[in-house]
Amino acid sequence: MPASPHETVGRPIYATGGIAAASAAGIGLAVIVTLTMAGWVAAPHDTFGEDIADLLRGAVLSWLVGHHVSFSVAEGQISLLPMGLVLLPGLLLYRFGRWLARGCVIERLRHVHRAALAIAGPYAAIAGTLALLARTDEAVPSMPRALLMGFVIAFIAGGLGVLRQLMRDKGVAARDLLDLMPARSRSLLVGMLASTGTLLVGGWCCSWWRWG
Repeated sequence: MPASPHETVGRPIYATGGIAAASAAGIGLAVIVTLTMAGWVAAPHDTFGEDIADLLRGAVLSWLVGHHVSFSVAEGQISLLPMGLVLLPGLLLYRFGRWLARGCVIERLRHVHRAALAIAGPYAAIAGTLALLARTDEAVPSMPRALLMGFVIAFIAGGLGVLRQLMRDKGVAARDLLDLMPARSRSLLVGMLASTGTLLVGGWCCSWWRWG
């Protein structure tokens, strides 16, 4: 039966979440490949085929590093979290979370977790697949860590994007949302955000003082 003129018809949330996850991962990889390609063009190289394969693999490894994926090497295990790289997938997932919220029907704010899961599941699968494809003799990315961190980052960043768009569409202010939370949960959230912000600012200041 066709929908009435006043009925809102949205896209399927899980199919849209898969598109959002693939788009965020694809654009993030494209950005890193472009930056890596710029450095490759400026450097001396001989065999195009071998070099381009190494370049693409290095770009995937950089993308995984931005998701806090650890690597097994001959000397042990390496785990890094460069803030510049983690901001890229976070911002992309946030934007595509908002895109999902605009295209799908999400009746209540408490249903945000469904949209976040719709993005996080496919995104984790993409991260795990890339961890398998990027393995080399020198470095082996941890596929379980890729699955876990891909899911966590996508769930948080994508969920925040969905929540922000729904709040805007429904005219809900951030203060009103905080007032709906229990006092203990609200205090915990505010404290966590304050401590995280302090750590980020302190880390940036230390880096500027060291290299400045």
